[in-house]
Amino acid sequence: MSRAYFLGVTLLFLAAVAPIQAVKYQVVDRTNYIAGCIRFKTEIGSFYTRQLMKAASSFIWLTFNESIGERKDHGQVMLVVRGFRPSQRALVSRTSNDTILINADHIQKYPGDARLELSGILFHEMTHVWQQYGKGKAPRGLVNGIADYVRLRAGLAPKEWTQRGSGSRWDEGYAVTAYFLDYCSGLKNGFVAELNKLMKGDYSDEFFPVILGKTVDELWMDYKTDLDLPVELSKAE
Repeated sequence: MSRAYFLGVTLLFLAAVAPIQAVKYQVVDRTNYIAGCIRFKTEIGSFYTRQLMKAASSFIWLTFNESIGERKDHGQVMLVVRGFRPSQRALVSRTSNDTILINADHIQKYPGDARLELSGILFHEMTHVWQQYGKGKAPRGLVNGIADYVRLRAGLAPKEWTQRGSGSRWDEGYAVTAYFLDYCSGLKNGFVAELNKLMKGDYSDEFFPVILGKTVDELWMDYKTDLDLPVELSKAE
């Protein structure tokens, strides 16, 4: 059984068993305005993307251990697939509040399985929709690291990611921070869920010792040591 087939079955199952919720998922396909940009329509499609959005939300709520009353109150989440301006063409995607923008050009030119690529991107971006930001105080690297942690836990980490244990700072972001958070979750099951809950109203590095009994720098050192890697400063001087 191929990984793509297994992923499709899993996502549809998650969407089907999702808890009752009033969130409306909308997909806006603007690839008609881009000459030769057909892969989203022919290989993915709006129906599959809506199911993916539902499944991603269910997975994120489970990861964050959130009930309906605890999670963010989004009545609708919109995903728009469109061309990006020339100055933004290097971007793959971005999220603002409850709206996700996907770069149609990236999907068109991606050399591998377009569905798997969109799945990974969407799990990351849907996490931004639902996660807490510490009222804007959380380090951006941690915010993106949590999003990539969800992608990692969903089995959607691409082979292009940096290796586990890489990076010079715990809050460097993306895969570097995702792997570190995965290590922390191994120390205490549900660590990321607890961290996300604490970040609802504020952010402090002190959340790490509150949950795990060690400072974030001590945890970073332990993480590197466990992998037999040299320890570097976790904060820029």
